[in-house]
Amino acid sequence: MSRLSRSRRALAVITRWLWGTALVTWRYLWETTPLHRSESVGDEWDRPPQIPPDAIDDRVQLISDGCGPLFHRRFHVRIAAAEIDADQLIDRVIHDFKHFVPTEVVDIRADEVGTQGLEVGDEMLVEMPGPWNGPVKVVHREDTLFTAAVRQRGAAQHVGSVLHGRGRDLPWPAGGRCARVDPSDRAAE
Repeated sequence: MSRLSRSRRALAVITRWLWGTALVTWRYLWETTPLHRSESVGDEWDRPPQIPPDAIDDRVQLISDGCGPLFHRRFHVRIAAAEIDADQLIDRVIHDFKHFVPTEVVDIRADEVGTQGLEVGDEMLVEMPGPWNGPVKVVHREDTLFTAAVRQRGAAQHVGSVLHGRGRDLPWPAGGRCARVDPSDRAAE
């Protein structure tokens, strides 16, 4: 890649982040969907799932590589009267991951992902402001869940980042589905 094209790409990424963040913030402020937020001190249940040993190589960042507090966020989306079950929901996320992120702020490049969707060992490049900016590797996948880990030892922002996505059917009288994403990370030294 030439120096000029790298400069143009960097400018495009920065522009998307600035304008995209403003647009997403505007939508968030004016959203009419009820949002529930809480903050609490975590415990051992908030730790991300263990990364399978065979998925760890010299570039996968582990929670133990960081320092300070572990940050764990949990995002739930409940879908009432859903027309698909939890397996199908996560299957759609796995097959078209880019469709489920705010593209105004995030760009995902996954050239190696085949038609079967995300599989263990697949890598994506996530471009976004924050700790998830960088290469990510799928380290675990089942029918209703997947786990991805950051691949960039020595990154300046956050290390030990793990993204865990899960779908499940809910015991509501009207039925429903839930998709949940749990990112966890801790600061670099």
